[in-house]
Amino acid sequence: MVGAVESASQGCQHGFHVSFEQRSRVEPKAGKHAALEQPVWRRADLLVLRLPKFPPDNALFACNPCQVFANPVAAVSAFFLVEIIRVRAADNFHGQLGTWLGVYAAETRGVGCFDNSTVRLDLDNEPQPDLVLMKLPDNGGQARISADDYIEGAPELAVEIVGSSYAYDLHQKKGAYRRNGIREYLAWITGERRVVWWELREAEYQEIALAPDGLLKSGVFPGLWLDTGALLRGDMKTVLAALRRGLDSADHATFVAG
Repeated sequence: MVGAVESASQGCQHGFHVSFEQRSRVEPKAGKHAALEQPVWRRADLLVLRLPKFPPDNALFACNPCQVFANPVAAVSAFFLVEIIRVRAADNFHGQLGTWLGVYAAETRGVGCFDNSTVRLDLDNEPQPDLVLMKLPDNGGQARISADDYIEGAPELAVEIVGSSYAYDLHQKKGAYRRNGIREYLAWITGERRVVWWELREAEYQEIALAPDGLLKSGVFPGLWLDTGALLRGDMKTVLAALRRGLDSADHATFVAG
């Protein structure tokens, strides 16, 4: 997959980029000496481009590395699939939840936080949650890191930013998480401006209710507290202040000491 983004250098003419003003469903423009032709198919943020040669070589994408990033190539015959990478609100949501979980993991022995990692749940399901928080194996965790650096088994908490993938994240993926024993699942449903946190009880996901102080609190990770109102307002100072109270709680101290 190749992501095409605008270059900070206005003098580059060899790349394939999307200008800042362009939006979804708008074709990016090729530079004067761009290696790639105009797209032959477009849907939302995906393009199909015809390659001048097949298979492509590195020089095709090396002419302007500040504008074109080459990752694993998804090519069929002489066509190439390109994704337009735009700054999206979901990126900020992801960063906020990642900060919250990262701070918790940094102050909690035996816990790991992973971003966009593939999880091998079973033979039919290898999802890639936006974020994962898991107990490490030597701390009684139910998942492990494989020799080839994948998560194998069910981590204790999976987190998803739910936008255009609403049906998949809240039905198929949620079902796979439940069947494989992921103990908690948190979804930030951006279109509805709400955060839902479920815990696995008697083989079914039950929504975690607000505590008397108005916070959502993990039953698996003591001290992992979330002020959802502050999160939805983008008030990370308050989100982290609530987390700090959780980290300073007696329950968290007992968990770390154990």
